[in-house]
Amino acid sequence: MDINLVLILILSTILVSIWFRDGNIMGGGEAGLPFYSPILQFKNFSSAWANYALGHPTNINIATKPTYWVLAELQQIGIPGFLIQAFFLWLTLIASGFGIYYLIREFFPQISKTIVFLSVPFYWFNPFSLVNVWNRFLNNFSVFYAFLPIALLLFIRGMRTKKYIYAILIGLFSLIFSYASSSVAFILILWLVLLYAAFFHLVFNKPGNKVFVVKFFVLAFSFWFAVNFWWINQVFSYLGDGGFAAVVATSFKSDTNYQTFYLLSQRLGNLIDLLRLKHASFFADTENMNWVGIYQFPLITLLEFLVTGIILLPIVIKRKQPGVLFMGGLFMLSIFFTKGNNPPLGEIFDKVLIHFSFLQLFRNPFEKIGFVLPLASASLFCLGVSLIINKCGVKLKKVVYFILFGWLFIVWGGPFWTSLVFTSPGIPTNKTDIGYQVIVPIYYQQAEDWLASQGSNFRLLFFPIGGEGITYSWPKGYSGVELSNQILPVTSVSFNTNIPFYNEVSASLERIFLTRENFSRIMDALNSKYIVLRSDIDWKNRGMRDPQMIQERLEELESKGDLKKVKQFGDLQLWEYLGWSDRTIYPAKKLVKAIGVSAIEDITNSEVKDLVLVNSVDALKEKGLIGSEIIRPTYKFGLGSKRVNTSVNISDEFMFPAVRILPSEYLYPAIILKEKIETSLIKDKNTLTLKRISLLGKRLNEAEIEAGKGHIKETEEVLNLYIKQLKEVLPDLSKISQVKGDYFLLQEDVYKIFLKHFDRINKIKDLLPQEKKEEALNLNNTLEKNLTDRGIIPYFGYLETADYPIRGRLVYQFNVEKDGSYEFLLDTASWNKYFKASLDKPFVFLVDKEVVSRQGTLASNQLVSYGFFNLAAGKHEIAWNTPDEVNLVESIGELNLKVDHGVVEKIFSINNLDPYSEYVLSLNYLIRKGIGVEVIVEQNNDSSKKGKIEPRYDKLLGPDAYDFEDKNFTAYFVPSTTADKAKMILRVKPWNNCEEIYRTKGKEKCLDENFRRPYDRTTEVLLSNVSFYKTITEIPVLRKETNPTSASLPKISYQKINAAEYKVNVEGAKEPFILVLSQLFDPAWKMYINGKEARKDHFLANAYANGWFVDKSGNYELTIKFIPQDLLAWGETISALNFMGGFVIVLWKLRSSRNEKN
Repeated sequence: MDINLVLILILSTILVSIWFRDGNIMGGGEAGLPFYSPILQFKNFSSAWANYALGHPTNINIATKPTYWVLAELQQIGIPGFLIQAFFLWLTLIASGFGIYYLIREFFPQISKTIVFLSVPFYWFNPFSLVNVWNRFLNNFSVFYAFLPIALLLFIRGMRTKKYIYAILIGLFSLIFSYASSSVAFILILWLVLLYAAFFHLVFNKPGNKVFVVKFFVLAFSFWFAVNFWWINQVFSYLGDGGFAAVVATSFKSDTNYQTFYLLSQRLGNLIDLLRLKHASFFADTENMNWVGIYQFPLITLLEFLVTGIILLPIVIKRKQPGVLFMGGLFMLSIFFTKGNNPPLGEIFDKVLIHFSFLQLFRNPFEKIGFVLPLASASLFCLGVSLIINKCGVKLKKVVYFILFGWLFIVWGGPFWTSLVFTSPGIPTNKTDIGYQVIVPIYYQQAEDWLASQGSNFRLLFFPIGGEGITYSWPKGYSGVELSNQILPVTSVSFNTNIPFYNEVSASLERIFLTRENFSRIMDALNSKYIVLRSDIDWKNRGMRDPQMIQERLEELESKGDLKKVKQFGDLQLWEYLGWSDRTIYPAKKLVKAIGVSAIEDITNSEVKDLVLVNSVDALKEKGLIGSEIIRPTYKFGLGSKRVNTSVNISDEFMFPAVRILPSEYLYPAIILKEKIETSLIKDKNTLTLKRISLLGKRLNEAEIEAGKGHIKETEEVLNLYIKQLKEVLPDLSKISQVKGDYFLLQEDVYKIFLKHFDRINKIKDLLPQEKKEEALNLNNTLEKNLTDRGIIPYFGYLETADYPIRGRLVYQFNVEKDGSYEFLLDTASWNKYFKASLDKPFVFLVDKEVVSRQGTLASNQLVSYGFFNLAAGKHEIAWNTPDEVNLVESIGELNLKVDHGVVEKIFSINNLDPYSEYVLSLNYLIRKGIGVEVIVEQNNDSSKKGKIEPRYDKLLGPDAYDFEDKNFTAYFVPSTTADKAKMILRVKPWNNCEEIYRTKGKEKCLDENFRRPYDRTTEVLLSNVSFYKTITEIPVLRKETNPTSASLPKISYQKINAAEYKVNVEGAKEPFILVLSQLFDPAWKMYINGKEARKDHFLANAYANGWFVDKSGNYELTIKFIPQDLLAWGETISALNFMGGFVIVLWKLRSSRNEKN
């Protein structure tokens, strides 16, 4: 037996023994904690419908099923989770080691085995794998990393030996390594590498071999497809239904993905880093992981470039050798694609990524395409070492080999032997004694056992609720994706993410819980029986809400008889909803139709009880089931904001640039080309939009000048160009104009800009001859229609009179479908805390173009009713001016802050903080001496670092080089929605130039306060007119109540066949009704009555669930099924038959080969 293979086994065993020496499982980041309960993981990923959160298509994640089946079986026989994980990683190390070892021997058989062995530590420990495979700690990443060299080895050997059996083996091994197929990006990379290999052999092999190469590739792909058909059909099924379209609309946002691609390319795609296989950001983070500092030492950097030189050496001196040509080409291609849109030819990537949305899978090219880099580098490195050693004498050979061996095993391998590779910058994984080790407290097992005894036909709601990530403050803590659905047997809503329909629920759940009285309606809609309060989380680190605030709200609801605390397991409290009944599948009669942007909160806004919320009722027209209508605004407009300090430039000089070359001049086409080049180079979306708007203004300037000169043809041409460019920029305007903040273009800004466009067009019209004035008028109408349709200007404009001036005007546009009387509701019950307004005084509204005054009365659910408006079908706008604001901080006349040493500050408590609102902070300041004043808003859930609070809002108002007069600072402040308290701090520090003096002589000395103190100089700032005002963010609604059909509902019972199928018994149905399945809406859920599909009557219910209209009376059985489950069963049969057939063929071939040898 090859001794090197034994060494791989021994080294793998030693590594895994070191990693799991404490007997703990490991997890974190995006990986979660899958080895805590492989049984639960298998349960979640064994069918086409994953029963976690609100349910979700398993889709490509079904590829993990075979792996989790094996791991679950190991857990069933009593093997602890840490040993199962150790076994998994042990196999990964062995597979990757064997794969790269044999691959290099296949390519370069002339290299001695001793040198080839160096490829194993190279492949295991190189900087890329350290970060992207081991530190990232995603199972599909490590499995793919192991499978890639094996697949390429089998493919190359098959083409070299002309044996089709290797094409079969690729398919068989792909099933064993199917976990890697849970990423579409990895599948594409695998087949692109194999396609490259086939193309290489087509070009460089003998002509007679080309037919074989084509046949071999087709067979390899076909058999791989057949063996993996069980998960491939799930992908195609998902692509074909409407669920994928919803994901594309929310996740595949070209603008956002492009920005991610651009930033990551700039950060990680520098050639100087890629040639050293280094993740630039990771190895630069010495502050949070001081152990990476060793890789910053000059000697280490020099040696890294020497390793790069060894890799490049064969490409230079052996470039004609087929193996070098193959691996060298693969290396260069991987460098080229991994760099993203960095030079050279980065523009190609820009175009491709923007125009082909599916390629946004590679928005982080280093993370995905980078997997090819170590594959090619390891081969070239071994050949380079062989070339160098062959030129050395006997003693020098040993020295060179020893140095390289030490480099690979000590410098690169050091973090692996010390387990530092399993640490990361965040808390608690930055602690070397914890890292990725996790000990889940025993009370989770106790909670699991108790919940399992309560059944499985309900959900849990977890509070506090945050984003996808969470940090637990356990003794051996955890930081990564939220774990509730991985460690408890009952599905739960426990985190917020951008899954379509789920996000609409989770994003608003905590706010509704804290601010709405009838939260029980939400519990009913979600089929939630228990609320779980978790106090074992690091809520400040994750910017979540203080669990104590949740506790107080739970006790308040308990006092009202809605909830009852039933169990406590350690830091987990379980509160039972006393009105719970099983609503997995249930009938309903009363519908509330939501028009506009549907939200689950609308369930609480109706007077109708036991309702189902719908937002598309085409299939329900004339059914007589609509009990209420809730209309939300489609657009919000504002005018007269107080924003002062902004980087957005909407001055005439910028928005209407000066014109040098006119359209009538021969150089004008060159000007247009120059503009296209300039805009193509702008990466920031906001800057690009501003630039495009300014070019529109330039077109109008050109048209006005040409019209003034009587150049009618040129005027018409440039106005046509204006229309063309307007259509290009409008989609961006409709998105960006709704963004709030100091550094974004707002709807109000766009309105002001285009108001001037209308004026310019009118001027152009006046300069045109009579027969051409109509064209300018049409342009004005076209512009107005486009801006109105895109939600940039109000349909009825902004009415301003002497009695009704514009003061912080807000306009909300509604689309009314039917004539009727609609009640106007607004959450103004608490406005007296923030505005000089109260319910006992009339409030003035502008309804379309009519000014009306209405008295508010308190309605249900803390909403205020301002009466009814008779509205015809069509667009309507309701507007009002912002009332005079109440200053939420202590009012001061003037305040002089002066400091010589240390810190002087004034703290203002912010009264009645509403975290779901937005604010304007303002102050006047005069810097008399020093560096200025620091404006801080500190929230109670701001995180801290090294014991120091790191506020989210912190801005230094410093002096400029010229103007020393009294200045005003006014800016938006948007609090964290999970904050409960906040304070504004005005802080001054002494002017100090210590670091400037010692910038070349060791500025770290200045960190010592005693050393720094002599360089302090006085700072003095005069402050006045400090204010903190709330803005109006409450969204109004229109409500129309009708008398729904009297409820006569059948009795419903059901049997859950599996996660994707239910048998439903209906008894005593006398008239039509609605049937609701409380699983996440997906078009692939189908209902069958007597074997016939209810095709047209499937709709979105309760903002997330599935609803069907059932128009059948009597007693009968119906089936609700997630159709991809049938495809999965069919695909598993096909894949199993192909696998067994392929396995038999391989065994037969092996036996035949042995017989031939004998």
